[in-house]
Amino acid sequence: VEIKAADAGRIVCGIRVPANLANGYGTLHGGAIATLIDCVSTMAVLTVGGTNTGVSIDLSITYVSAARIDDELEIESKVLKKGKNVVMLSAEVRRAGKNGEIVASGHHTKFFS
Repeated sequence: VEIKAADAGRIVCGIRVPANLANGYGTLHGGAIATLIDCVSTMAVLTVGGTNTGVSIDLSITYVSAARIDDELEIESKVLKKGKNVVMLSAEVRRAGKNGEIVASGHHTKFFS
């Protein structure tokens, strides 16, 4: 995963789908998509002054379309709200390029003590 852009409250990363993250259908495994959303949205917390990664208290993902081996993807995450102990984030996984077809979208809530 490569960081493409980052500013306060937003981060964009890119990845080329590797064969070792594919399922038996030759598409990116849903668990790998969940991990990408988890990790990239956690990185978004660091763009608003977070000093640790906290713990997930909710992670919701909607799978929209399949990503195949060697597809170029972008994962964008935004901080929706940052409170004293809870941060709410959104994330979107889409095909890179003009089309930008959505592969999955998610919401992630993290707790910080």
